[in-house]
Amino acid sequence: MPMPVTVEPGQSKDVTIRVEIETDIIDFKRVDGQIKVTGGQEDITLPFLLFSDEPDYPRVSAFQFGKLPNGGDWMYEVFLPGGAEELEISLYDPDTFTYIMTLDHETDIPKGVFEKRLHKDAVQLDPGLYHVLVYAKLKDREDTVESKILLLESRKRK
Repeated sequence: MPMPVTVEPGQSKDVTIRVEIETDIIDFKRVDGQIKVTGGQEDITLPFLLFSDEPDYPRVSAFQFGKLPNGGDWMYEVFLPGGAEELEISLYDPDTFTYIMTLDHETDIPKGVFEKRLHKDAVQLDPGLYHVLVYAKLKDREDTVESKILLLESRKRK
């Protein structure tokens, strides 16, 4: 148990709480609970959640793809909560699931939102509907997100 900390009225104090988990003694993936702060007019309860292993979250989510308005280049955006050792985006025919092309392949991507601009000459796609598979790998986990993109014929301005 941590030692009590006293804070006078009207003052504040930073407090660090450290936890050491001996996973060879306690077998769990996660522990949740509450830390109770007493004093003043009411008690405050602070929830906590500790993981002894990698949390179970998707490796990839929130994929978007589209054509940029200026210059005709393409751009995609994908959210990687923990980053990725490998990311691959592939396009398929939505009816037959016939492979069309690999849109992009990246390695060692940091966590968070990843955006990439693709030169218009690198992506030669006809207007139409495409089935997209976005694959991400991190450590020993792999996840795939499926999506569809509709590419409309570009209209020339007069």
